Amino acid sequence: MPTSQLAAFEESLNGLKSCSSLDEPTISLDAASVALFGRVVRAHLAQGGAALMATHIDLGLAEAVDLDLGPFKMRGSVGTSGFDEAFV
Repeated sequence: MPTSQLAAFEESLNGLKSCSSLDEPTISLDAASVALFGRVVRAHLAQGGAALMATHIDLGLAEAVDLDLGPFKMRGSVGTSGFDEAFV
């Protein structure tokens, strides 16, 4: 990622709210940018912030806790579409 893009990326991450909800925040980022994102999130947490993220990669945040939504999965059939991943 070019330096100017990296600076803009870091600046936008510094604007995280006290509790941020992020869906796949590292999609399409290179390894260096993912590491930067992890450092910014860690600093955010250290300042008392919170982050709820959906991601498929390890962000290197040892303090992260997985939120298992399995207990909320709907039991039984959901119509005739075959869609069985509904949550309540």
